[in-house]
Amino acid sequence: MSALLRFGFVVGILAAAGAEPLFAQAPKLKIRGGQPPRCAQIESLGRSFVPLAKVCQFVSSPSTLPNFICTEKTQSFRHTLGSKYQYALHTFAADVSFDHGTVYYANVAINGRPNSVLKKPLTYEELHAFYVMNPDLQRSIALFPHFWDELFIVFAPKNGSAFEYRGEVAIDGLNLEVFGFEIKKRAGKRKWDKELDQHLPGIEIDWGKGPSTLAGAKGLIWIDKATSFIRRVVLHYTEIDRGFPIAAFSTSTNYSLTAVAGLGEFLLPSAGEDLSCDGDEHCWRGVYNFSNCRKFAAQSRIVPAH
Repeated sequence: MSALLRFGFVVGILAAAGAEPLFAQAPKLKIRGGQPPRCAQIESLGRSFVPLAKVCQFVSSPSTLPNFICTEKTQSFRHTLGSKYQYALHTFAADVSFDHGTVYYANVAINGRPNSVLKKPLTYEELHAFYVMNPDLQRSIALFPHFWDELFIVFAPKNGSAFEYRGEVAIDGLNLEVFGFEIKKRAGKRKWDKELDQHLPGIEIDWGKGPSTLAGAKGLIWIDKATSFIRRVVLHYTEIDRGFPIAAFSTSTNYSLTAVAGLGEFLLPSAGEDLSCDGDEHCWRGVYNFSNCRKFAAQSRIVPAH
């Protein structure tokens, strides 16, 4: 697979006002205004849905995070459905910065080889555009922006997610509350529009002028009962058009309290995974890890890793 895969692509950060953010050890980071309407709707579903409404507030308030930078490493694999073997392909590494609510990628390297053009900070959209124009440099790396992307899709009011309380489970000593969600596929052809099409659960594969399609989605969210912190989200795309180059796609992201040097602890993505398969049962898997999170100067968009 030589093309960069764009799944559930999101431009920008939700700007809806919400209640106090749920970030640990950050009492000074507060949001003006009341609870976002979508979060209030979720809370009105019943007492069991209060933790989910708090996660909704968390998703609506990432712009309250301070400026920080983490190291992202992604290993890609290929395998055939039904086979017990998988083949390692390429490793993607970058400094991922969170600057005033926007995510940037810099110092990008594939298989340990940096690219001078990708040293400067680029948004996800800019990085995607670079690989569309230079497909030979991309080489089977399927990038999915795990910084809140699945959660934007789930809680975006335009997507009309339906939620279901699934009960409690105990995992690794934590009591977790589990919620299911489902987003129905919208009718019509996909038409990109920065305003109207933002946060749709669309799957897009782009070979320059390649095909694109709309899809539905369903999945699960695990929330720490004691703190209302999200711990994991899994999203499966559904209702993909028959004959579309990708027949199945799913993503997952784990969240944990992460120490950001000089700033404190914050609830951030710690690891992620995505899996895509085509109609011939060839599959590609990406395994993501985030580490070495630290702050960078407000006047600078990014600082080097070393």
